Amino acid sequence: MTIEPRKWGADSLHLTLGAVDLAELRGTGPHTRLSGEMLANGVIDSARAPEGTLEAALTASMVREFNIDTLYARGGIHDSLITLDTLIVGWRAGRADGKGTLGYRAPKAGSLTFALASDSLVPLASLVFALAKLPRDPPQDA
Repeated sequence: MTIEPRKWGADSLHLTLGAVDLAELRGTGPHTRLSGEMLANGVIDSARAPEGTLEAALTASMVREFNIDTLYARGGIHDSLITLDTLIVGWRAGRADGKGTLGYRAPKAGSLTFALASDSLVPLASLVFALAKLPRDPPQDA
């Protein structure tokens, strides 16, 4: 692992996460409680686009108010093209899968495809309300 000003690097970096809150680490973004494992290889350098791969396997985690039973993701970035090989997210009432590519910067471009199957959208409701900044209870007419 390399941490120098403006450059980070990892070679077979294996992380074990236990209730990690990304908002606390980064100082911004949604609160999380991430538990599981990650494997990283690559370089992030402010002088050029990142290069590398990332694999994550999470269990019993949370993003904002959304509880995740399991998550598996594998992808990478090469030549300014982000590739999501596999994304599988499972929760109490459903599952989401995704894959595809996305440009890191122009002129690179791509497309991501997601599939969602759920018995109920109730587990997603609090996340949607929070992200859309909608009130939880509709105003009552007098």
